[in-house]
Amino acid sequence: SDVGPAMEVISQGNWDLLSDRGKAALSRLILYDMSSGNDGQKHVYGEWPEAGVQDEEKCMLAEQIADLDGSYPGGLPAYLSKAKTLLKESADGTNPFEEFEASVPEG
Repeated sequence: SDVGPAMEVISQGNWDLLSDRGKAALSRLILYDMSSGNDGQKHVYGEWPEAGVQDEEKCMLAEQIADLDGSYPGGLPAYLSKAKTLLKESADGTNPFEEFEASVPEG
């Protein structure tokens, strides 16, 4: 995967700490943020302390990101995109079920 953009926000020392799957998932998350034109999830990966400080926590976070990325069809980018759509529809008052009528079945 293209890790170039990841290296703009994560130092080489921190990057080297992460597993391959952690690097891949974090790269996808960073690329998604950059391609969507915002820093939506930068609070997750931005401004990590230097290598040698909280390294175990950084590795655990990268593994959690990888787990989440693998648990949703299309990964975290698809999840975040869907979440943004649903939040916008909710804010706009869109109801995907407005053509349906709730009823209690007989029996």
